[in-house]
Amino acid sequence: MKIYIYKADTWCESCGEKLRRDLTIAGKAPTDPLREHTYDSGDLPKGPFSNDSLDSPAYCAGCEKFLEVPLTEDGYTYVLEAIEEAICEEAIGDIILQWANFYDVKADDILRHMKKRAELP
Repeated sequence: MKIYIYKADTWCESCGEKLRRDLTIAGKAPTDPLREHTYDSGDLPKGPFSNDSLDSPAYCAGCEKFLEVPLTEDGYTYVLEAIEEAICEEAIGDIILQWANFYDVKADDILRHMKKRAELP
């Protein structure tokens, strides 16, 4: 999925493009929006980016859609720990299930992660 980055948030392609159009119409866009290296992502959404790995699952800041982006190793660990915590607290909700499904997390993955954490000093 392609995403935009704006003001330290992630945006889906549709919301990111709309935001770029709205800011341009309002006269708030940089002089040359195609030269992204000349402005900050706080001025105008940058992107669209695809296949960029993130450190956690992301949702669109506009429409709150789950952005099905790949995760870094740290991001996958974050998901495993969130699932582990939800299991321990008996609080597995829709978001945890969504992450487990999309990132194809298996029970064995969680058990290996829990064992690995238990072995740390």
